[in-house]
Amino acid sequence: MQRGLQEGGWKRLNSLFNDPPHTTKEIFEPQAYFEKQPLPKVSLPHPAPLAGIPGLNFLAENIMGELGYYAVLGQLISEDEAKSVATGWLADRYLLYERAAARPSPGLTQEGKMYALVSQTRWSSPEAALAFFRDYHSILARKYPELAPDKRSTTDLFIGTAANGQVILLRKGDACLWAEGIPAAQSEAMLNWLNSR
Repeated sequence: MQRGLQEGGWKRLNSLFNDPPHTTKEIFEPQAYFEKQPLPKVSLPHPAPLAGIPGLNFLAENIMGELGYYAVLGQLISEDEAKSVATGWLADRYLLYERAAARPSPGLTQEGKMYALVSQTRWSSPEAALAFFRDYHSILARKYPELAPDKRSTTDLFIGTAANGQVILLRKGDACLWAEGIPAAQSEAMLNWLNSR
C-alpha cells in the first residue's frame, strides 16, 4: 500500500483494492506485484505409484506459497535462513494422502493414521533450489529422528526410511520434488515418477 501511494497516489492505491496481490510473494516483494512479474505454475498430477495402495485416500491439494515456506524454514531452521531462502520461491503444489495403519508404530498420529505427502516446488535458480534442498533435508532429519539414509543418496537426491515409510527428496535444476510416507514396495516406482517430472 505504501508503494502504491508513493508511485501513483490515491488512484494507484485504489487500484490495489480492485486488483489485489494474488500470491504472498507479491506481498513480501511488492516489485513482483507492481511489475506484474509472471510466476510459473506447478501442476502435480496424482502419482501412479500411489494409485493401487489399499486404504490410501486423497485428502487435499494446495500450495504453501512464499509465506508457507518462510514459516517452515523460520520455525525449523532459522529466521535468517528463511529470509535468505524463501525469497527464491516461485511456485509449488502439494498432494496429501491418508491411510489407516495396520498396527501401531512410533511414526503414527494418535488416531492411528499414516500420511503420505507428495510435493513439487520451483525456485528462482538452481542455487536457490539447492539451498532449499539442503534445508529441507535438515527438516526431514528433525521430522523423522529415526530416518535412515539409503546408499543411493547423492548431493541432489536423498532417499531414506522412516517409521511411516520411505522418504525421497530430489533436486532437478530449479525444482525440488519429494515424497514422504511412501510404502517401501512403491519406493522405486515413486522415485522414477519424481524423476520423470
